[in-house]
Amino acid sequence: SAAAHSHFACTSAQSGVACWDTWTGSRLDMARAFLGFSGPVFGAGGASSEMFLSMARLPALLLPRPVLQARVQPVAVRDLAEAVAGLVTRPEPVGMIEIGGPLPLPLAALIASLRAQMGRAPARVGTLPGWLTRASARAGDWVSASPWCSETLAMLASDNVTDPAGLQALLGRPGIAPAQLLATLRHG
Repeated sequence: SAAAHSHFACTSAQSGVACWDTWTGSRLDMARAFLGFSGPVFGAGGASSEMFLSMARLPALLLPRPVLQARVQPVAVRDLAEAVAGLVTRPEPVGMIEIGGPLPLPLAALIASLRAQMGRAPARVGTLPGWLTRASARAGDWVSASPWCSETLAMLASDNVTDPAGLQALLGRPGIAPAQLLATLRHG
């Protein structure tokens, strides 16, 4: 997915986040700051975004308990682009910055929010038994294109959240809320 601010753009894909100067085409020096993310980057074409949108379209879901409980803070790719544009134009490196969206919520709540933004009724949600959760994660270890694997399961064993003030300070405003993420796909 791509987002732009001024003449800078960022794209979020399965391979990671990259930013560049759209006037010169040169890749931006991301070493000016070390960004730590506490949530998925949400934007058109992003692997996790597409997966969440696909899940939001389903009328019923059987989700692993960690997906029902672990909290993340999704960040809109346009907010990330704006934050990175501000960082790369600073004269001095800034060190480590934790980036998290404005609202921590469980992944299941993010999926439910996307479904509501689509104008759909709430989905029926069940909990995948623990043994099947572990087995499916191990099976995902063998499928390179699968975002569900043992590493993802381990990551979801605890919340992955941070103070949203880091992103807000870079933007000069709160980040885009989860309830507004779908609109970012429709309006650039």
